[in-house]
Amino acid sequence: MVLVGQVNTELVGFINKLGGKAVGLSGVSGDIYHCHQRDEVHGYVGDVDYVDPKPIFAMLDAGYIPVVAPVGTDGQGHTFNINGDTAAGKLASALGAEKLVILTDIEGLCNDIKVRDVISYLNIQDVKALKDKGTIAGGMIPKVDCCVQAIEEGVTSVNIIDRSVLHSRVSASNGKTYTQFIIGGHIQ
Repeated sequence: MVLVGQVNTELVGFINKLGGKAVGLSGVSGDIYHCHQRDEVHGYVGDVDYVDPKPIFAMLDAGYIPVVAPVGTDGQGHTFNINGDTAAGKLASALGAEKLVILTDIEGLCNDIKVRDVISYLNIQDVKALKDKGTIAGGMIPKVDCCVQAIEEGVTSVNIIDRSVLHSRVSASNGKTYTQFIIGGHIQ
């Protein structure tokens, strides 16, 4: 459980170092992520059935920043790893979040990864065609799928952004590009 024991702890420490009051949680805590085993082939990989946001709201109401590791339980004592992007999208939806930012190691979704031409705005109705074309492939598939699902479940703004330029997106745009998901033909 590297995600719970090491990565989560490091993120909490980093936030606290910056002056925040972070608390590390596992998705098993309070049954935040209730899931089932995907299949026998994938072993301890789970798919989310539902998210209980009450433990997160309790932490927020108490003034803490919850850092939730993407691990869930089936309620029968079995623990499963969940794709981090999928877990984030499901949590954003359950919390009624307005915005979701997915971090990656490239600028965003690209038409051609070799030349890094970022798709700035993506209409969710165009996702299937981009998958069929191969533009959305590999590790970008769960990122895009979680973005589409979050939009469909009420999150109004979803961005895929390069983690190395996160500060510029949060503070103000400085010419960096990223992918923003939209519904229909307009930005929400």
